[in-house]
Amino acid sequence: MKTKIGIALTVALAILLGQSVGQAKSTTQQAEGGIHQLSTQFDQLLAQDSTSPEDSDREATTATLTLEDLPDGFQELPPMLETQVKEQFAAISSQFRHGGLEPEELFIFYNPRSLQIVGGFTGEILDTAQFDGSIETLSQPAVQEILFAQIQEQLKDVDMVEVTGYRSLPEMEDFADQSFGIQLDAKFDTGFFTLPLKTDVASFRRQDTGAFTMVMYRESSNPELSLRSLSDRLNGKIVQ
Repeated sequence: MKTKIGIALTVALAILLGQSVGQAKSTTQQAEGGIHQLSTQFDQLLAQDSTSPEDSDREATTATLTLEDLPDGFQELPPMLETQVKEQFAAISSQFRHGGLEPEELFIFYNPRSLQIVGGFTGEILDTAQFDGSIETLSQPAVQEILFAQIQEQLKDVDMVEVTGYRSLPEMEDFADQSFGIQLDAKFDTGFFTLPLKTDVASFRRQDTGAFTMVMYRESSNPELSLRSLSDRLNGKIVQ
């Protein structure tokens, strides 16, 4: 059971960090251009990896969220589950890097009572125009349709999860300096029952910092912490 939950969390992280964007091959020139822009931008993300004190200080002060920033009830993952997620995420991270993604300051917490999971990461943007162009491209309905089809294709052999639908999130439009949000509908097979879940995902820019946020929750309930609220809190850390 814990192993399956760990895989479910990893799937959520894959959606969150844009694995489908970094790895997918677009069937249209427009989508291919947007994916290439996003991959290239994140290939530059924190690419200035040196041992200078200035770089070390910058890494130490990268914006992130902790349990103190979340409502009561959220917890760190149980040690065994955390180990599983980190191992599975480490394998995925190499694919992110090959696709031009370098996540930093990843955070992920869960509420065992509501079965809600929240997560995200931030990183430095070295080419603002390129990042903004990628967000604008991914906000287009035709591109979203292609990416949704690619996510379904990538998950077709994963018996425990089925992604069934998607929609744009108007509440994430005009957020920060540039933003994009989408909601994915999925069904997870826990081994005992099928659990319909929603995964809300956003990418946004505040000045020269890029951020991704994710909220996963049961379809039958409203999230205790919405994607907009989570993004607001992370955005507040960025501008501090």
